[in-house]
Amino acid sequence: MKTKEKIDITKYTKYFKAIFFITAVINILLFAQKKETILEKADYKILVQESEGSSNYVEYNGSTFPKNGYVLSSYECENGGVITQNEAKAITFTGGTDTCTLKFDLSESASTATTLQLLQALNPSIQVNSGTPDFSQVATTDEGLYSTQDDYGTSYYWRGAATTNYIQFGKNSSNQDLYWRIVRINGDESLRLLYAGTSATAIETLGEIPVNQNDDDNAYVGYMYGSPNSSTYEATHANSNSSGIKTFLENWYTNNLSGTTVEKYISDTEFCYDRSIQEGDGLGIKKETTYYSAYKRNYINKSPEVTCVQKNDRFTLNDSNVGNSSLSKRIGLITLDEVVMGGLNYNNNNNKSYLYKNTYYWTGTPFKYDKNDIDATLGVVNYTGELGYEDVTDDEGIKVVPVINISQEAVATLTGTGTSSNPFVVH
Repeated sequence: MKTKEKIDITKYTKYFKAIFFITAVINILLFAQKKETILEKADYKILVQESEGSSNYVEYNGSTFPKNGYVLSSYECENGGVITQNEAKAITFTGGTDTCTLKFDLSESASTATTLQLLQALNPSIQVNSGTPDFSQVATTDEGLYSTQDDYGTSYYWRGAATTNYIQFGKNSSNQDLYWRIVRINGDESLRLLYAGTSATAIETLGEIPVNQNDDDNAYVGYMYGSPNSSTYEATHANSNSSGIKTFLENWYTNNLSGTTVEKYISDTEFCYDRSIQEGDGLGIKKETTYYSAYKRNYINKSPEVTCVQKNDRFTLNDSNVGNSSLSKRIGLITLDEVVMGGLNYNNNNNKSYLYKNTYYWTGTPFKYDKNDIDATLGVVNYTGELGYEDVTDDEGIKVVPVINISQEAVATLTGTGTSSNPFVVH
């Protein structure tokens, strides 16, 4: 009778350990998949509070959960699933297959955080430099943000080849997404946006149009104007008549922004088209040669400002406290001072700044009236990225670029990081 060979189990130990380890990992993964699944977009519907304290909720169509300024307030799952949100705002789901509706409220922190802080929460690289840049030099690299004062408080502006100011807001009449570049955070916590086009990296403009049909009087330097050939400054520069470019922009607003779901976010923040006169340079009436203050600030002194001396030049729709309540729509043009702050100047080309458009386009800033040339002029950006000025009746090659302001309430809905590949998106 043969003796059975004794099996040495110790030499198979490493195989048993491997099998045990693989089995354990599989079980852990299956358990995690069942118990703590981070929700995918197809699993849920999101509703966000329309305004702080409101009982109204609107559908949120972002590609990620709302984090910036929002907190999960309630949810309902068809099959009894449980949803939680941790301190980092990550959403997890406990349960089997389910379909859930989540409600998010504006958080208390959203009402106390500044617009700058809300943007920095989305992109920590957005930082403000100390001091004031040298405006005699063009900005050809991303110089970040600087601060200045406007008529509402502290404003923060992007300068140079900015990489963190891309934003999508609204759609045009053809249902294409509209993209903009953030010029600055206004002192009232709104964002001032310059039209970019129908893609994030576009440098598009609208049609060629003169500012006004006439140029033979100081009145015609205005975004709105009074009575030509008047003997007083007040009558000349009263806001009685709309310029042609104002009417053009209002029509574009009506066709593309009026009545849309995002129109409520467009704020009544002022547009400053400064018609104050630098000391000793004309009276601003009739055909008298007159240099307006922006000429000296930007062309001579290289010291732009975004405070507006005269209430008559602070264009608003309804606000009569800070502004003149003379607009029909909340839309306008960029100013010469904002363009200089953004990195352009006179006598130097710059195709690196985010303000470069590879064409001429209008600012809303009066420059001068010249009685010898018989022309009223406004500041422009030219096709090389250099600043200049042109007669207001010029309709050959000078384009229109809309500017709007959006409220801090809009900022609280943002997703994205503000880069060209991941723009901020208003929801």
